[in-house]
Amino acid sequence: MSTSLFVGCSFTSGVGFELEADDPSLWVNMLHAQTPALSSTELINYSEGGASNNNVFYNAVNGLVKHQPKYAFVQWTSAPRYNVSLGLETYSTRQFFGQNIQSIDCNLHNVSYPASYLADVGNRFLSLHHPYADILTIVEYINTLNTLTKITGTRIFFINGNIVTGK
Repeated sequence: MSTSLFVGCSFTSGVGFELEADDPSLWVNMLHAQTPALSSTELINYSEGGASNNNVFYNAVNGLVKHQPKYAFVQWTSAPRYNVSLGLETYSTRQFFGQNIQSIDCNLHNVSYPASYLADVGNRFLSLHHPYADILTIVEYINTLNTLTKITGTRIFFINGNIVTGK
């Protein structure tokens, strides 16, 4: 059976929905179910909550190579967004840095970083960031994915995930 691949951040993975990726109200599932060309394919969701555009790109490449889907939908997320693993512990030490992202305490086996310290580090790092770099990177990612889809025979669609909601 042919497949349809979806890749993105929490907006595409279903974070916040009761059934997450399996929730029928998630836009991915609604699009898949209500589009005849897609509903005849198996839905594969490689999305990940908190993913940066770098993560989205790598997940898209992995999904394209592994599944060679008939269709691929790649939802780019807001930028700048970085996620970093701060330690090699057996538990998650993942920390997110970006606009409107709150830091959380991180306890490693030999040191603890309070959320306030990590927020300061993130803000200092982001002050060096320029949006022009994000635009160039997305263009490079799109060109690479377009080349790869020519090899796999996949029809690809890019989705702007920079959604602004009102209060």
